[in-house]
Parts: sequence; structure tokens; C-alpha cells
Amino acid sequence: MPADAPCPTTATTASAAAPDALPPPELQRRLLAIAAGHVPLSILALLVLPPLLWWLHRQYGTAPLMNAWVGLMWALAGVMAAMLRRLRAELPRPGPHWPRRLAWLALCVGLGWTLPVPITLHAPMPQFHLTLYAALCAVVSSGATYMGLLPVAFRAFALTVLAVAMLGAPWIFPGDWPFIAGALLLFGAITLRHARQNRRFMARQLALEEGYRRMSEQATRALQEKNHFLNAASHDLRQPVHALGLAVEAALHQHGADERLRPLLAHLRQCTRAIQFMLASLLDLSRIEAGPYEARPQILDVRALLDEVPSLFGAQAHQQGLDLRVRATRQALHLRADPALLRQALFNLVQNAIRYTPRGGVRVTARVRQGQALLQVWDTGVGMAEAEQARLFQPFQRGAGHAPAAHGPPASAAYGLGLAVVARCAALLGARHGVRSVPGRGSCFWLSLPLAGAPAAPDEAACVPAASAPAADVPLHQLHGRCLVVEDDPAARHAWQALLDAWGVQARFADSHATAHQHLDAGFAPHALVCDVRLRSGDNGWHLLQSLARRCPDAGCLLVSGDLDAPEFAEAGDHGCLVLHKPVAPAALHLALRAWMR
Repeated sequence: MPADAPCPTTATTASAAAPDALPPPELQRRLLAIAAGHVPLSILALLVLPPLLWWLHRQYGTAPLMNAWVGLMWALAGVMAAMLRRLRAELPRPGPHWPRRLAWLALCVGLGWTLPVPITLHAPMPQFHLTLYAALCAVVSSGATYMGLLPVAFRAFALTVLAVAMLGAPWIFPGDWPFIAGALLLFGAITLRHARQNRRFMARQLALEEGYRRMSEQATRALQEKNHFLNAASHDLRQPVHALGLAVEAALHQHGADERLRPLLAHLRQCTRAIQFMLASLLDLSRIEAGPYEARPQILDVRALLDEVPSLFGAQAHQQGLDLRVRATRQALHLRADPALLRQALFNLVQNAIRYTPRGGVRVTARVRQGQALLQVWDTGVGMAEAEQARLFQPFQRGAGHAPAAHGPPASAAYGLGLAVVARCAALLGARHGVRSVPGRGSCFWLSLPLAGAPAAPDEAACVPAASAPAADVPLHQLHGRCLVVEDDPAARHAWQALLDAWGVQARFADSHATAHQHLDAGFAPHALVCDVRLRSGDNGWHLLQSLARRCPDAGCLLVSGDLDAPEFAEAGDHGCLVLHKPVAPAALHLALRAWMR
């Protein structure tokens, strides 16, 4: 909090120690605004109460003076209305003269209210005088509510009214004036104390509100800075994980036949994929929380989405000794939802179930329930108590007994990010989500979305979005061809070289526009062109890839990026260029290279 900001505790202490001391400027403005909000009630009292008192007084001989008094009170009401308009105009930056002006106006209003006392001093009008004194007490009491926020103005008003009323009491109430005077003194003391306490309370509330506002702004700025940092660092965070994934795949391809190394390399692959999944979840959660996410709903075939589950997670489940099954209703299930969000939510649930199931199996089902499509992920894991289920979908939360499976990578189980992403995706999809679990028997996570009619012309590309989850363990055969890779990170470049050499691809590497074209000038004719979007040389990867493609029109083009979104991606897609996000799945890369190197 800035040094000049009014801390709630400091402001409260200052108000309690010196109730009449001026608060900080911002609180002065707020107190003045609250007081100004009650001025219309005072104006209404000036317009209504004097005519009522005049009506009670009409049979006595001082009517001309009372007529003049009513006119005077209406004139004071007009002056207050004019000052109120000017005060409201200056409220954003009120000057220091306003408390003094309001004090003088309060003094005049107080004298105005007490004018009937000297006017009717010697007239025997007990009913009128009792009503008059009751009205004066009521006016002072009501003024304590709003004028008490301005101590100088309230004291000028209240003391004037009570002093004139007490001075007139011996003539108006000759036999009971000591009782009337004592009652007025007691009423004045209580009213002044009430006004002081009301001002203290309002000052505390406004100080707390101001402190909360500042802390809320700081928290919002901190969240924005955190999200901005993660988005800006996305490329740098993904780069080493991307290089690690390629290097592990190269080692598996070269040494996977060695019985001694195969289990270790397989476990290393699992750990690498867990890191990739955790990084993707963290960045996805940050991207969703960073601001309004623009969902792009489409008509999706749920069964096509479920068909991806065995190919993506079958190898991982098999390695952990789990039985992974997918079941869907026979009838067509179509939803209108954002494919990326739905896919992210479902696959996070599947990944979470496999990770925390030590034995048994995982079953993914889709069925219709009460006009809704119900997607369920069942597991035979450790389960959880009902108290743990309520906070399970919060970021960085997981059940107390929710331990990773014995064969699962422990590093991936440190924080509960996957289910937090599920909750965010469900909220953006407008879907309901939840969990049912029995300790020791397993859990069932579910998503419920409204059904949609089948599309007139189903688009398979829309029904099955581009893969981003861990790839399946498919055999990757040798390739025969040439590839030019533009990559400026040394670690990633070495990983690319190891993987392409393992696949039998003749590769050349460049880190800038000049070195890439030098390879073509030397007579290298690639079947595939691979280029990173961001290059440290300042070159734009997409523009560089276009210049290389013009010289090699028959070569396939692949754009690799650590960013989640960039304007180059849409343009690259329009030109038929494949875009893969880091960390690149080796299976997807092998599939693209095999198509281009036939």
C-alpha cells in the first residue's frame, strides 16, 4: 500500500482519539458527500413543518409575525437548495471553504427554527409551545444523523436551537421551566454524543472501504501481472520441456531395444509427459483467468471425442496395469460447445483418474440423462471423503488421501491444477460438473451439458479438435528424406538433431534468415521446412518460412511455436501450413514428416 494511503487501522485510531480532527482529504470528500445526500430532507422539513406550526398558531394575535417566519424558512430552504446544487458540482474536488459555509448556514437555520420562541414568548399557547419544543427536538435529533458528519456545522445548529429554547423556557413554561431546562440539557448531551459516535462509525466504515478498495486493486494488479508474466514466459517455459521431449524420444528410438534401458527410458518418457501436461494445465489456467475467454461453440459429436481417449491414454494406462474402457450410448450424441474447452475438461479428468488409480481400471462413459449429455469418468482409485470433495476443484487442492499411483510420476502430483482447469472450462461452457466418491472404492467425475441437434453437414475437423494431450505410444518407423530446421535455442536444436538422426532424416539447422538461405544456396533441397515463430535474431518465423517455401515449393511447411495464440497462426493455416505448439508431440511430428517424405 502506498505510504500516503489512509490505512484502515490508522484512520480508525485517529478518529477514535480525536473525533473532531479532520480526516484525510478523500474521507472528507466522502463524509461531505454523505451529508449532502441528506440535505434534501432538511429542505423538505423547512418547507413542511413551518406551515403546520402556522396552522396551529392561526387563532392567536401574532399571525403576521408567524407569516413572516414561514416566508423566512422558505427562503432558507431556497438558499440551501442553491448551495446543495453548487456543492454537488464541486464534490469531486471540494474546496476548504465548504465546512465554514455550511457552519454559517447551519447557524442561520438554527436561528430560523427558534424564531417562534421569541415571537410567542408572552402568549399563553401551551399546545402550540409543546408542539414547537417537540419539533425543535426532532429537528436537532434528525440533524445529528447527517450534520454530525460535519461537527462544526452540527454544533452551530444544535447549540443555537437548544440555547434559544432554554432561554425562552422561563417565560413560556413559568412553573415547569427547571424541568424543561434539565430535559433540554440531557437531550443536548445525548444528541451530541450520538452525533460524535455516528461520525466515528462512518469514518471507520469509509476508512475500511477505502482500504479494501486499495487492497482489491493491488490484488487485481498482482493477478494481472502474474498472468501477464506467465503468458509472456510461455515460450521460455515450454522451450526446455519441448527439447526434453524430443531428446527422450530420440533416446527411446535409439536404445529402446536394450532390455536394461527400456524400463528407465519408458519411465523417463512418462515423467516428461507428466511435466508437459502439468505445464499445459498451469498455462491454460492462467490463460482462462487472465480475462474474458471468447468461446467458439460448435456442434460436436461426443462419440468422436471419446474415440480419442484410448489412443491418447491407452499406453499410459497399460503401463500402470490399468484397464481403460470407453463406452457411449448407441444413439448419436451431439453437443454445442467450444471443442477446445470440452476436450481440455474431459481429458484432464481422464488424466487425473489414471494418475491416481493404483489398481483396477478407468471407464469413460457418455449417456443421456433428462435431456442432458452426461460425460462420466469412473475410477477404482483411493476415493475421498465428502469433506474433501467440496474443495477439490479449487486451484492447488487435492484430497488428503489422494496419492499418485505407484507407477505414476510423483512430480506430476505435487499440485492439483488439472481439476481447477476442469472447473474453469465447465464454467465457460455453461456446464455442470461434480464428483461422487467413496473412500477406498473409487470416484466418478462428471460433466453435464445440454444436447444439440445433429449438424446438417458434420465437419470432422470441428468434431475432433487438434491434439494437445499426451500422445499415444505408437511405433515410429524410419523416414527417408531431408529437413531444414530453423531453431535458435541450442538445447532444442540438439534435441531436434538427435531425434531426426534417430529417424533417419538428413537435417540441416539454421538460427536466422541468412543461415537458412545459405543452406539452400549450397544446394540442400529439403522435403520439409520447420521454423520456430520467435527467433532471437529478430526475424519473424512465419515470414522466414514463407521466403523458404517460395524457393522450395514442393516442401511441406511446419510452424512451431511456444505461444498459445498469435496472428501468424490463422494466416499460416490459410496457406496450408501446419502449426504445432510446444512441446511438440513426437508422434504428430513423425506423422507430418512421413506424409511429406514419401
